[in-house]
Amino acid sequence: MAKLTYAQQQRIARRTADITRLQSQYARSVEDYTSQVGAKETAFKAEMDKYNAAYAPYQQKATEYQSRLADYQKRLDEYQKAPLNTIATRVVTGMGAIPAGYYARYDQNRPGYQKIPDGYEAIYDGDPITYLRSIVGKDVKNPGTFNEKFDEQAPVAPAALDISAEKTKLEGDKAYTEREVDERSKARLRAVQRGNTRPMLSAGTNINKAA
Repeated sequence: MAKLTYAQQQRIARRTADITRLQSQYARSVEDYTSQVGAKETAFKAEMDKYNAAYAPYQQKATEYQSRLADYQKRLDEYQKAPLNTIATRVVTGMGAIPAGYYARYDQNRPGYQKIPDGYEAIYDGDPITYLRSIVGKDVKNPGTFNEKFDEQAPVAPAALDISAEKTKLEGDKAYTEREVDERSKARLRAVQRGNTRPMLSAGTNINKAA
């Protein structure tokens, strides 16, 4: 193939200006993509920092609550599994009023009062001479009812970073640019080759002016 003259090279450069323009447009697309994605990433990071700052104290409160609930459940299980015991005492008639929280006992003809153990209750029975008071309960203390509630709402994490739209647009711009550059480059090359190999055809018509 004959070597192109300077004038031919200049004509080719002018005729490939559209290719250069396409490449410049794609370069701007890359810059826009980088700018848009960077802005989204900055905003997402700010939201994540805000979420993490709110989640840490919430998690601590939730953990402490779960610890108290687990401790209560453990004590309740121990109480429920503990055997039921009975302490029976014969009480002399006429001892008088028994103080609240105590039961009367008779030990070697010496009446007295005994404090009711935690977790036990007094049950009365008797006859005309003596009263039989049974103290029934467990050696493990009843933990009662767990009334504490934890209804604090957990902070909501931001939606995942989504740059699919920007990525799809950039990929589309790239594919379009590559396709157009390839087609126009081949068209320009074919026009130049025809002008060099068939000079009589191109004389007077200047086929190289074809777009």
